[in-house]
Amino acid sequence: MNIFIKIACRSLALATFCATAVGPALGQGTMIIQHSGATDPLTEGFVGQAFGGSPVFNDAGVNAWATPSSTNSHCNYGYLLSSQQQIETAGADWTFTVNVRVPTEHASTNPVAFYAGLDIGSEGYYGLLFDSTPTGDPDELYLSVNSGPTNIVNLTGAGSTYNNYQLIYNASADMASLWINGVEYANAISPLEPDHGVQSVYWGSEGGPTFEQANWNLVSLTIPEPSSAAVFLLGSGVLVYVLKRRRFRL
Repeated sequence: MNIFIKIACRSLALATFCATAVGPALGQGTMIIQHSGATDPLTEGFVGQAFGGSPVFNDAGVNAWATPSSTNSHCNYGYLLSSQQQIETAGADWTFTVNVRVPTEHASTNPVAFYAGLDIGSEGYYGLLFDSTPTGDPDELYLSVNSGPTNIVNLTGAGSTYNNYQLIYNASADMASLWINGVEYANAISPLEPDHGVQSVYWGSEGGPTFEQANWNLVSLTIPEPSSAAVFLLGSGVLVYVLKRRRFRL
């Protein structure tokens, strides 16, 4: 009995070690880049043409960074991933999250005024193009992949609120899905370049003949960590395997 307890304890320690060791291989939670709240993006690692960007405090209960789209001026930000970060995102699941509010009514002659997206490889990209509708509803979303808008979502009657947009990429399927406020709106979205990793992140406004504004509460690219349940099951599996081997030796 004592021998079995010793074996079990040693095996449990080994299983725990293995479960911990495989964590990085599964892609532990990694924040690649993030804009948060009213912080100046230029202090968060982004670079860009920041004409007119400004903090917004307690806007519908949250802080944000405003990018205006005023006459002939741009207010955009970008982040070029390092070689190591591109390698980390290649073949990995990732989540691109944008929490934004468009408080101004559509007035521009441009189809959209604001954008956020990712470059994938040399020819592929995912883009989220934001505006308010001509009737004044706050958010009109164009989902753009590779060459142009492929899907339009109008959040009719949503009110002038922040909405959460997520592109969630599944590496095993080489596909992404679009989620808005926790609801899936599109799936099986694929770029031209498979498994090349994310090269850059960008967001902001293009500029136009009339004034419009978007308030960005969050823009982030993350590699999610495996669920605790998955790690627990993996550790349990290793433990069972080791115990069986020990039992046969006895």
